[in-house]
Amino acid sequence: MNHYIKEECNNIYYNIKSYRDIFIICFYHELSHLFEIYYLSENSYFDKNINLIMESVKNNMVEFNGDYEIRFSGEIKTYNLFEMKSNLRLAKMTGFVSDSLNYKITCDVDNDFSPEKYPYILGYNSWNYGSSMLALYLCEVLRTNTDGRAVFAPVTPMVMNQFHEELNSQYFKKSMPERLNYIYADNPEEIKGKDTYRINGRYLKPVIYTNASKVRRYQFMTGRHIDIARLNEKQSDAELGRQSGILGYQINDFNIPAAGQEGYEETERFRKILSGVVSETETLKRLFHDKNYIMTLKLKRQLIADYQELIYEKQPGMGKENYKPDIKAKRIRYDRMTVNSTSAQIVSNCLCPYGTLRDIDTVSFLYPSKDKADEMGVPQINVLDETYRFIKEEMRPLVKDEQGRDILLKLKEMVDMFRSIEGRNFNDTLEPNAERLDQYAKKVNVPYMNQEGRYSDCYVTFSMGGLHGAQYNKEKFEQEQSENCELFPKDANGDTKLHKKYAMTSFGITNHEDFISYYTMLLCNMEAFKNEGLGYDRYEEIFHNKENFENLMKDETLSKEQRERYSIMRENTKLILTSASGAADVNYNSSIRMNNRIISMRIIGQLFTWRIGQAQALKGAQVVSTNTDGLYTIMDEKINSEILGREAKKVHVGIKPEVVYLVSKDANNRFEGVHNCYSGNSIKDITVTDARGGQLSGMNGAVSTKSPDHPVIIDWALSEVLKWKALNGRMDEFSDEMGMKLIKEIALCQFPQKREYLRMFQHIISSSPDKNVYHFGTKVPYSLNDSNEITPVAVPKCNRVFYVDPGKIPTEYKDQIIYLATAYIRSERTDIEKLAVHVIKDLYHDENAIITGTPRIKKINGIEYSMPCMIVNDSLDNTDFDPQWLKFEYYNYILGKTYRNGWQNNSGLYDLT
Repeated sequence: MNHYIKEECNNIYYNIKSYRDIFIICFYHELSHLFEIYYLSENSYFDKNINLIMESVKNNMVEFNGDYEIRFSGEIKTYNLFEMKSNLRLAKMTGFVSDSLNYKITCDVDNDFSPEKYPYILGYNSWNYGSSMLALYLCEVLRTNTDGRAVFAPVTPMVMNQFHEELNSQYFKKSMPERLNYIYADNPEEIKGKDTYRINGRYLKPVIYTNASKVRRYQFMTGRHIDIARLNEKQSDAELGRQSGILGYQINDFNIPAAGQEGYEETERFRKILSGVVSETETLKRLFHDKNYIMTLKLKRQLIADYQELIYEKQPGMGKENYKPDIKAKRIRYDRMTVNSTSAQIVSNCLCPYGTLRDIDTVSFLYPSKDKADEMGVPQINVLDETYRFIKEEMRPLVKDEQGRDILLKLKEMVDMFRSIEGRNFNDTLEPNAERLDQYAKKVNVPYMNQEGRYSDCYVTFSMGGLHGAQYNKEKFEQEQSENCELFPKDANGDTKLHKKYAMTSFGITNHEDFISYYTMLLCNMEAFKNEGLGYDRYEEIFHNKENFENLMKDETLSKEQRERYSIMRENTKLILTSASGAADVNYNSSIRMNNRIISMRIIGQLFTWRIGQAQALKGAQVVSTNTDGLYTIMDEKINSEILGREAKKVHVGIKPEVVYLVSKDANNRFEGVHNCYSGNSIKDITVTDARGGQLSGMNGAVSTKSPDHPVIIDWALSEVLKWKALNGRMDEFSDEMGMKLIKEIALCQFPQKREYLRMFQHIISSSPDKNVYHFGTKVPYSLNDSNEITPVAVPKCNRVFYVDPGKIPTEYKDQIIYLATAYIRSERTDIEKLAVHVIKDLYHDENAIITGTPRIKKINGIEYSMPCMIVNDSLDNTDFDPQWLKFEYYNYILGKTYRNGWQNNSGLYDLT
């Protein structure tokens, strides 16, 4: 196994904090348990007492040892950045490139590189903020004079805080590295420039490049600077506090006064700053070792090792023999891939490392490609034409009444929608005046036709993006037909949608028709990514490699290390295969941009899937859930197999049927599992194997790839309720007694460790100053009638909240009880709430927000104004919070509300099977 995959390395984690009187860069060396604090201070009290303050911080520190936190056993060193030697040490460690400093920076592609000797340097949001601040600082203090020698020019914390505020300004907040391409402007002509920005009384003008931008770029080009946030692409924008909180770690509060006072208050302020930055830096290690972060590092590093084209330029010359990487130190690509690169960037450069692939001229429903059809010995067909023929020959003869005619009309609307984009170009790299897909996009809902040529009790929704379908309450609809109720009423945009009163939850034993690697096989058969430079279709090669790696990772004759490597390689192939269609359907230039091909593939996929489901419905099947890449049906197994065998030959994709137990509200909210058939009515009779949707995805606990807006104990309890209801044959009224038993008793057995138990009940909330949303607390419940008498309390930006019962809380903790609400800016002009003004303007000092709209108060999602809460931002490993303080009745209230509003059926709806 190559050196990219090792975990036990002396990684260096870093964190930067900037105040007007203090500037701190904290580093943590993982294996040596060493903290290095680099600081700038113009506060004499801080300078004189830093060792005492750090000793106090160290005495209160803990470190993670397996499953527990223990007292910190490492070392803390401090470095004063007003001293040149401290800056040179900092520059050398972080990879500072300067004409006057002859440092040799080892890169991850150098022959002598190993993570043990040359560690990774990891920050959180460092791609954006950390690297920008570091580059600005180093270029400010380590300059080159006219004779080429290094000059040390120390700066003040105030200067660094100016940089900090500029990076967080409206101009650079979303892309902080852009600030590195600006310098201060002084003369009147420059100040008047249209691209000049004014921030805090200073003017910034753009330039082509600066030393700071060069330094930052080179640091990432080494492959050793890693932004941990970018390893979790689903939550790359999430704040560190939220991610730490989700995993049960400490949430640090940096809402600290700008300046303290002499004596104890000053000491406490500095101690709070230093303990916070040290704790947060150590938390980076824990976050990085979460499987959803470190596995991404492994996957991407292995991909970069396997495909050298991701690093090196093409060999000189034309022809296929030169379409390969020129592996030399001076031939590293300007846009080389690192683990900071997105999956889309890596996939694009993997499938087409040099040059670009050409899209088809217009959307086409011809399938497979001509060459592929010849290779397979099958005719090339127009899938939309074949769909129309199927409707005409197989469905029209069955129509005898209005329902059948309505199905045909809706199918004609679907065919017309897709026909309207056939032959059109949606890729503006082919021609500048390309069409826009949204001008043609709409949703068409169609019931499946049954054997009698009438509505079945299931339907599908066609769209430009994908196919979805579910079951509906046909009995209720037919009872109300005389009242002229529409099954699919139109909304303001002209789209149709199932009327909410006919929605229902389906449950029972079903056949899952799983289309094996559906999009992948369609793309292979269309030769969408065939690269003439390579001379073959690398995408198809990767698909076959995936199948091979799947076999090797299960081969017990191989060593554990070999199987682990094949497992990683298999995940790499999945990353490429699943990311390719999204990476190719973009609105910016890319080496694999192929909007027309991907649009064509998605519609071809919809048509094939619908046709299979409709063929089953004509033979008596209930297609209770439809997705583009699979169906859930209830029908005779023999007939089901016959239909699948026949239709699979037309699609040229494998279909693997399996029997599963399904509970489904709609195509995007469901779980499936194995029916164990133990006793017939026990929750244990169903083992859930897959759960989808925002109300079920947290049923196994909080994970770093999700950002739930509620406690995930609700997801777990809801899944248990759904299993119980399904096994008893009815999605009927919610039982408060059952809910309380689940939440108060069974949950404790299911999650016996205090840490994991509390993670299930925590509710992570975050203010969003960028969106003018501010959480605040009160000591009495908020009420509009007496809001003028309420004194708001500032709370940290991110918080771990528990709903509590004040009667259970000991006297010494009662002062921690708080009621929560949100102040926000409403865009429409309406009545101003004075409390909201007070919160936004006086408590959080955002005076600019007040003028952009109307300050108002609203509830935090899921938290009533009257609900007593406690904010517990300590690590859950050593918190004093007692789980018995929880208000179980309120958690049960949320559970019941979730079930009733989304999953409960009307009376009379029974088990499908």
